[in-house]
Amino acid sequence: MMAEMLYPWPGQLFWSCMTGAAVAIAGITIFLNRKVKLAATLLGVLILLFGLVVWVTRLIAHPEDVGGAKYLIDLGLAGGALLLAGALPRKGD
Repeated sequence: MMAEMLYPWPGQLFWSCMTGAAVAIAGITIFLNRKVKLAATLLGVLILLFGLVVWVTRLIAHPEDVGGAKYLIDLGLAGGALLLAGALPRKGD
């Protein structure tokens, strides 16, 4: 019963670990100034997609929780990463 409460989606533990590793790798890549545009773009897309998966399913299950607007945190993080990617010059510029 307890495991069902902790992991309501199939493979949630796997996806949590995979997402954490991807965010850590993107952060290290940006910090080391290697392929920053690619890392920031992929990070923004990752946060946006996982945010949509988590919050849309939660809003479908509990439509009364719309007022919390906790999904705006994910939207802001994804927007910040994509803004960083868009602000960087292209390789030829």
